[in-house]
Amino acid sequence: MSRLLLVAVGLVEVGWSQSIKPTAGFTRPLPTLLCFTLAAVAVFLLSLAMK
Repeated sequence: MSRLLLVAVGLVEVGWSQSIKPTAGFTRPLPTLLCFTLAAVAVFLLSLAMK
């Protein structure tokens, strides 16, 4: 199960890294919200994988 979580984390982090540029320096609210949400999901999934 932890390996599947790590694959999911990898996909979420790719999405997170691609969501940084549309934030335009974190001045656009919706892309910024998406960016922070994806980062939080990645950390959460990583914590689950480490258990």
